[in-house]
Order: sequence, then structure tokens, then C-alpha cells
Amino acid sequence: MIYITLHLHAYQPPTQDKNIFEKIHDESYEPIINLLEKNPEFSLSLDIAKSLAERWPTEFTGRIARLCRDNRIYLVNTSAYHYLLPLFGEQTILRQMKLNQDFYRENFTQDKQIRGVFPPELAFSPRLAAIAKKAGALWIMADDEPFIYKRLHLPEVQRAPRNWIPITYGCGVVLRSRFWSNRISRGQYENGQSFAHEILIEQEKWQKVCNNTGDGYLILAIDMETFGHHLKNSVESFLLPFLSEIKLTESRYKIVPLDFLFNHFKKIPAAEYMQEGSWSTSQEDLKQKISFPLWLHPKNEFHKLWYNFVCRAGIASEENQDQELTDLLDRAFYSCTPWQYSQGNKEVASWCLPMFEKI
Repeated sequence: MIYITLHLHAYQPPTQDKNIFEKIHDESYEPIINLLEKNPEFSLSLDIAKSLAERWPTEFTGRIARLCRDNRIYLVNTSAYHYLLPLFGEQTILRQMKLNQDFYRENFTQDKQIRGVFPPELAFSPRLAAIAKKAGALWIMADDEPFIYKRLHLPEVQRAPRNWIPITYGCGVVLRSRFWSNRISRGQYENGQSFAHEILIEQEKWQKVCNNTGDGYLILAIDMETFGHHLKNSVESFLLPFLSEIKLTESRYKIVPLDFLFNHFKKIPAAEYMQEGSWSTSQEDLKQKISFPLWLHPKNEFHKLWYNFVCRAGIASEENQDQELTDLLDRAFYSCTPWQYSQGNKEVASWCLPMFEKI
């Protein structure tokens, strides 16, 4: 059996323009939730940043809560305000996770325990895995490309785990397939049905080459707004036929939550292969020892100034228990600021400045 997890990452910055926010909601979030409501045989994995969900109407969060109760949506925790977690201190990381977990409990899951973490931008470090474990997580998601980079000496079919879960600091690391996930986010498919066929053929080929007669898995993880907002009509042209095709052929492959993968497959210590990086970090970046090029590039002066301010504000917060300052520090350092500057969008990057001035 080939097990597949489809994970969607739902986030908008706290400074997002109201019109853009509503447009994304109407084009992506509403159609996807509506799809799940109309098709009770479908399910998917989802993380929702508090900075997005706190702007949703109560009626919409209630609909998601019902899907969670019916095991149609499997929630994964994340950073409440989309901090690039490896760049922050332990207390900030733990607080971001707790803020989001508390929001889940109040609005979606009540007493249900969330066992996994999706770090924004899939920005991973071994230290982050250890902190996630300390917070009660059993596993954390990462992109497979940095992991593969540490295993280039192995045959290609062995570089990314497909039937085992790497472990570091006692925390599982479930690896998202960059190759297959990026093909979805870039619209590199004919339709959802044919894409599902491609996955099955490739996975069965892998099993044959490795002489593996047991189960395998594949993790697909992309931004939720990919469907409908970035790729128009893709809820209908990709998501619906993709999920339908897998459901029709459940004897060969099946959609499952990430907790199932963690519990089902063997866990193997793999600390020597753990590499800092994100889903935007290339092998060339890693060769140059640049783990997070779109957020802390050594040649980007804005990145260095931004990070210097992050560190100074963190030190100041330890010396000042003012609640307004704490609230600002929880919200101000979302990852979009250095990312937008990397893309040349200096005006959007400046949306954080009113909060910076207050800090």
C-alpha cells in the first residue's frame, strides 16, 4: 500500500490588506472547506496560523471545527504569527506554538491533543526539533531537499525515506516531497486524476527497484491558497479529481493523516543527516552554508538589520514584562517582511514598520 498525506498550510500575515484577505478567502479557503463538506469521503491535513484564523468569522471556524470532529480535517500545529522559528530563541518558539495550540483548543479541537508541528516555510533545524519535542510534539515536518543533500553519496532511490521516519533528539521528522509538492504548486500537471496516476506509477517503480514489498508513503505539502487563488479553478481541476481518483483506487493507495504515517512506519535515528534549511533552500545555498536565503542572507543588508532588531527586541522583552510589548513581540516578526524584501517588494515589507516603531 502507498500512503499519501495531502497537507495544506493556511496563513495570512496580520497586516494583510482587507480586500486581498477577502479575495483569498473567497477563492481558496471557502471552496476547499465547501469541497470537504460536500464530499464526506475526503480528508486532508491542515495547519492554520492564528494570524489568519482570528480574522475568520465565527461561522467559518465553526465549519472547520465540525470537520475536525468528524476526522475530515487533521490539524497540525504551527507558529501563531508565522515566525521563521529557527531564527528565534527557545522561549519565543514555545510561545508561538502555545498561542496557536491554545487557539485550536478554543475554536477547533477542544481537548484533542495535536501531536505534530508545521514550521512556517518548512524552516527546520535540529534545535527546533528538540524544542518541538519539549513542547509535547511527537514529530515535526521538514522539506526533504536539505535531508537529501546530506545523503548525495547514496543511490538516488535511497536518499529520501519512503518507508521509515527519521528521528533526531527523540522527535520524528516527517519529510515533505519537494519534487511532487512543487509540481502541484507550479501547476505542472494535466489534471488531478492524471497526477494521481503518475504518483502511483513512480511509487510502484521505487518499490520494484528497492525490492520493497511493504508499504511506502509520500507527503505533499503546499500553501492552501495555491488552490483557487494562485492557480485559478484548481479546486475543480486538480483537488477534486485527485482526491476522487485516490478514493476510487484505495486498494493501491490511500490518503492518511500524518499521525498515521508516524505511528505506522519504523523510526530510525538519523541525526547525522539533519540539515538546517527550508522549502526554498537550494542545494547551491547549502553548499554556501546559507540555510535561509530569503530571510537571512549574508549579502542582504536589510535581512541583517531586520534580524538585529529581532534579537535586540527579544533581549528587551526579557527585561520588560509590559503586556502591550509582549503582544507586539508576538505579532511583529512574521516571516513575510524579509521574504517580501527578497522579492523586491519593499512597500509590502514596510507593512511591519508601525509595530516596529511601537516596540
